[in-house]
Amino acid sequence: MGGWPRDGRTKDQRQEGVSFEVHRILASAPDAYELIQHPPANERTGRREWSGDAAKRAAGWSTATPATVEEKVEAIRDLALDEQMAAQAACDLLHRPEVAFRAMRDRQARELVNQAQFDQADLAEEGGEEEWGGGERR
Repeated sequence: MGGWPRDGRTKDQRQEGVSFEVHRILASAPDAYELIQHPPANERTGRREWSGDAAKRAAGWSTATPATVEEKVEAIRDLALDEQMAAQAACDLLHRPEVAFRAMRDRQARELVNQAQFDQADLAEEGGEEEWGGGERR
């Protein structure tokens, strides 16, 4: 690594109060010097400041801590790759009336739930309904 910053600036030109880690991460960005002068707002504190995760996001790297809605949803998708776990999580979430209401505003989700209801009714009529145990209310 060529060190901070890569654009020929000296260490005297580093942003005061910003960690070496953030400088190191942002060094890969083409506009690192400009970028580091404009920290993002911290969602929890509201203050404009750099963190390691914020620098990684700004540099286009993945982070271990999801922050945006999209990152959080993607993390949930990654965790729910197993069908049985995904079904259990969906049931648990749909037990929350506000979640079920919002989910049913999505046309495709509503159609898939309706189709699943028909499929379950057909299965029950054939006597082949499996006992899953995941749909019981707590």
